[in-house]
Amino acid sequence: MRSQSSPSAGTRSSSGSLHGASSFGALQSPSLAAGPSWFSGGPRAAGRHGRRASGIALVAAGLLAALPGNAGAASVSQSGGTLRYSGDAAAESVLLSYDDRPGVVRITVHDAPTALPASCEWEEGYGIYCSLAGVSTVAVDLAGGNDDFTAFSGATTAVVVDGGAGNDRLRSAEEPATFYGGPGDDELLGFDGDDVLDGGDGNDNLEGGEGSDRLSGGAGADKLLPDPTGEVFGDVVDGGAGFDEIELYSSITRSLGLVDLSLDGGGADGFAGENDDIRGVEKITVQSGGTITGTDLPENFAVYGDASEPVVIAGRGGNDVIETYKADDKLDGGAGDDRLVGGFGHDTITGGPGRDTIIGDTDGSYCNEYSCTLPFGNDTIDARDGEADTIDCGVGTDTVYADSVDVVAPNCEAVTLGAAPGGGTPGPGTGGPQAGANAGSAITAKTTKLRTALAKGLKLQLAGLPKGKTKVRAKRGRTLVASGTAKVSAGGTATVRVRFTKAARRALAAKKKVTLTVSAGGKTATVVLTK
Repeated sequence: MRSQSSPSAGTRSSSGSLHGASSFGALQSPSLAAGPSWFSGGPRAAGRHGRRASGIALVAAGLLAALPGNAGAASVSQSGGTLRYSGDAAAESVLLSYDDRPGVVRITVHDAPTALPASCEWEEGYGIYCSLAGVSTVAVDLAGGNDDFTAFSGATTAVVVDGGAGNDRLRSAEEPATFYGGPGDDELLGFDGDDVLDGGDGNDNLEGGEGSDRLSGGAGADKLLPDPTGEVFGDVVDGGAGFDEIELYSSITRSLGLVDLSLDGGGADGFAGENDDIRGVEKITVQSGGTITGTDLPENFAVYGDASEPVVIAGRGGNDVIETYKADDKLDGGAGDDRLVGGFGHDTITGGPGRDTIIGDTDGSYCNEYSCTLPFGNDTIDARDGEADTIDCGVGTDTVYADSVDVVAPNCEAVTLGAAPGGGTPGPGTGGPQAGANAGSAITAKTTKLRTALAKGLKLQLAGLPKGKTKVRAKRGRTLVASGTAKVSAGGTATVRVRFTKAARRALAAKKKVTLTVSAGGKTATVVLTK
């Protein structure tokens, strides 16, 4: 422990309080001045981080007294370019801050470590001070226990934290961080940097903050929030095993437009300009219009808030739950026993194969401080699939096409019973559209020659889609081979040329015949290209 000089000299007292006029960056003691060269003290560093450091020190000093003690088995070591703090199995709190003095990191913990390298010193009441000379990464291994870690602003190295077993809370500031939650129900919070957050096993909460982040939920029911501020960054989100939830929404102060999201792992998801890659999530909540396409798995899609633009949602395979909100939306459950709720607008709802529950209007009103929106919509519902569905139209003048085995509520005004036309979008693994599903198809290929399509792109004519931008994807089996974005006119039509990936061009060049499944705006079509 460093010796203490008099309080009037501007040093720390043994009680941990700050005395004199000196700032955190200028604190010295006689032993410190004569100690290692990296503990040179000196004036407070200039700039943004220098201004914040003294405040950080005050916060850290105040928190230190409240930190729980542990068994004192923690240690610090240095190997190559990595400075490593290793905790023990007990719960602990660790604060990582970068000192005013250039090249110094402070690790604030309650108890003295059992081992320190020559580049570090322990000061009672303040924690561990280490030189960053030759250090490129500060690693923190918290081992077991319900741990709490915070990295303050000003990082000059990479920060990698492993929470270990336990329900941990790991937080970063403005610089990038890599957090591993480990087993347990963890909370991982990024901020401004390009963070890597891996929840591990357990029901975790991951929040990326600003920056292009990578969020991995791991096993468990996880909640993932890549951009909580509604800013535009390209994130990679993988929920992993378990029923995982993601929220996508615009900024409080501005709209990001329409969302385009497909869970096929092909990328180009999110709002315009984001190019997120979202996969492995089963529940998606958005507050904007756009296009959302599911997979063969059970999924839950919800639109909420003041979303006024139409949304087109295709559940595809699986037992899905789809709920929309204010706009005139299009819902297609696809194969599976689905629950489809239209919300407040004049919605078009297609049940698809399976025993579906279809509700035309939400069962409650929406009120803000100025007005209330009552459930109402002149909906069109198509439940013809030869299976027993349950249909409740709600308020409005509604039109229903149903089978004789369906249960149709009395509040459905115009009901037509007839044979199933084969409607509904199948799952991506069911072998393509069903017979009649795309009669008068919304997607027509203008290119039939494989060589031309590979060289110049596959030209498609789209019809019957909502106005705005929509993602167009072509898949061969379950592999995405081409994609593009179409700008749909007010009349619902567009012409688009989707480009094949480099890998697809190589793989398909020698083929004589290629069958593709093309999807756009919740519609699908089969396209055959020949040599």
